[in-house]
Amino acid sequence: MQIVLFSSGSLSLKLIPYLFQNFSKLILVTKPDKPQDRHLKVKPNIVKQTFLENSTKFSKDTTIFEFESLKKIEQKEKLDELKRILKETDIAICCDVGLIIPESFIDLPKIFINIHPSLLPLYRGPSPIQYTLLNDEKITGITICLLSKEVDKGDIILQKIIKIEEDDNFVTLKEKLSQLALTSFTTFLDLYKNNSINFYKQDDEKATFTLKIKDTSIDLSKGPIFIHNQVRAYFPDAYITFKNKRIKILKTKIVERSELNLDLKENDLFLFSKNRLFFRGFTNKLSEILELQVEGKKPINSISFINGYLKNV
Repeated sequence: MQIVLFSSGSLSLKLIPYLFQNFSKLILVTKPDKPQDRHLKVKPNIVKQTFLENSTKFSKDTTIFEFESLKKIEQKEKLDELKRILKETDIAICCDVGLIIPESFIDLPKIFINIHPSLLPLYRGPSPIQYTLLNDEKITGITICLLSKEVDKGDIILQKIIKIEEDDNFVTLKEKLSQLALTSFTTFLDLYKNNSINFYKQDDEKATFTLKIKDTSIDLSKGPIFIHNQVRAYFPDAYITFKNKRIKILKTKIVERSELNLDLKENDLFLFSKNRLFFRGFTNKLSEILELQVEGKKPINSISFINGYLKNV
């Protein structure tokens, strides 16, 4: 059985070893190597890296296609080769790829599925995990549906649900959803092999949509719960600007103001005591800062920040 995986992001990481263990022919379509880290060293993305590691581990020949776009005319020869392969493919999988897949690709394999990290029709689009956290949802999940011309609108094959924990952030929740993506795919595969797939139309009236998140600055004009959820959703890149420095806020929690028996000082951004730090707020709840990272420095706790940056206030 031949599988083509379209992926560039970490949602597929748990799935890749399973594919190598269970299928004879594997093809990856992913984004090209790019400069990464502060040294701007050109490296493969995490999906390509994992794919190559498993190719070596399982001693399997694989093919990797790299595209910045699947619509560039100058890459016509390579795109035609990919189309030829898709015509011979049993299952094509779109999972966290970050590329727009042309409509002409959709009907080439026997089945082309989309593994999406939300309970569709909720949170269609590129940022479902972040929006789920921003909106303080208590559950989320994986949807496997048919790939469709319109984004994340294909008929649903199956869904699996998980609970969102209070301390989940973007990274931890995506890790859980990566594991759930694998579990969901194995369920799909059983249905596929037994020719027992049922398809369910999405209710477009219930659809919600997400946009690509470009700005991860924290909007401090919002209430403490939304501030807390911004920290979770944008982790590890949520930030504020203080004394002309970018400060990443890595972890917060919600506390009741009435439960605090502290002598608090304040400035334009913070309320703080000797060992506790909060964003200023004007409700009965406060967002307490537990861990943060000053630009160019290592992560620190709130006590270290107070002693290093607020002691003269």
